[in-house]
Amino acid sequence: MPTLPLSVAPATRGVRRTLAAALALAAAFGVAPLRAQTATIGHSPVANAVAPDVSIFTGASLNPNTAFIVPFQFNTLGDYSLTSVSLLLSGNASLADFDLSASSTLPTDLTAPTALTTFATTGTLSGTETAYNFASGTSATYLGGTTYYFRVAYTGTGTANWIKPTDGGFTGSGGIPPLTFIDSALVDGPDISYRSLTSGGFTDSFNNIGAFSITATAVSAVPEPSTYAAIFGAVVLLGAVVARRRRARA
Repeated sequence: MPTLPLSVAPATRGVRRTLAAALALAAAFGVAPLRAQTATIGHSPVANAVAPDVSIFTGASLNPNTAFIVPFQFNTLGDYSLTSVSLLLSGNASLADFDLSASSTLPTDLTAPTALTTFATTGTLSGTETAYNFASGTSATYLGGTTYYFRVAYTGTGTANWIKPTDGGFTGSGGIPPLTFIDSALVDGPDISYRSLTSGGFTDSFNNIGAFSITATAVSAVPEPSTYAAIFGAVVLLGAVVARRRRARA
């Protein structure tokens, strides 16, 4: 294998040393190369796959004549996709009969809007309060800082109860449009904004409906601004080393 000319090898070693020094300097100053890659919003007991350690009461009895809409945002990922949702449920229903989706449209009746993402799983409810995970079945790109709408519906004939995250009572309902969103965090309290849909229209509420979590993944790694600064500094240093080597050989 041919070897590098002796006049080039020192320059190569110098470049490597410069890059190594730039990386070490970035690490020393705590430069974060990438923003967070995943995030979860909703109720922390569901996200942690544990039932609350209090007496549980049913938040909503699910049936084909009712659907629920929960507005949400992710502000920490840049553009992202939804990977899964989890619900705290009980009953004897087939999990295949749950109609879960996310869309960019806030519906005003039971007609389902065009879904950006749908979620599904198999099996049957165990009868006791359990957090069930539904995986994403379709792919779409969501914009950070934009409000979207998570839809919970049930089309079967079995018993399906969407369980509250705590046994606290309702705190109020109705008359609060526009809905406020669940934003980039897990909450322990029971009360959230949501919309109830029936054949007769909708009702906006803020109270204790049912425990859930939504998990998202960044579409691509997004460098932090400090990373760009470190890269620019390394390029400047590299250019200076190369220029000096060239002058030395001239």
